[in-house]
Amino acid sequence: MARRASARVTLVLIGAAALQGCGPDIDTTQRAQDTYLSMDDCAADWGRPEYCERQQVTTAAGTSTYFRGPFYHPSYRDSAQIEARDAARQAGVQVASSTPTNRSIGRTVGSSAGGTTSRGGFGSSARTFSGGG
Repeated sequence: MARRASARVTLVLIGAAALQGCGPDIDTTQRAQDTYLSMDDCAADWGRPEYCERQQVTTAAGTSTYFRGPFYHPSYRDSAQIEARDAARQAGVQVASSTPTNRSIGRTVGSSAGGTTSRGGFGSSARTFSGGG
């Protein structure tokens, strides 16, 4: 009997390894973050204001206030947003819709190892959502 159980475990491990190799290679160091003009827009996209971070930017023209959403993998914004909204619902927050929305004015893309590409946004840190389906 021990051999039979051992064979099952071996087959399960081989199957799991094979399935792991079938999925897309995802660079887990890649991350993105959206920028918003208002806390309301950020909270509407991500489900609750606690997921949004206030940021002030001072230039020669004056000081502007922006809001940054949580980090997510650039390829999985919609699923990260659904995950964030589901977490808000589980915490008892009333969320208008489970359909992903985009009220952002820009997005910053980079890696956790350093280096970013700004697409209308500014750099900062916030809560991270995996976004992996």
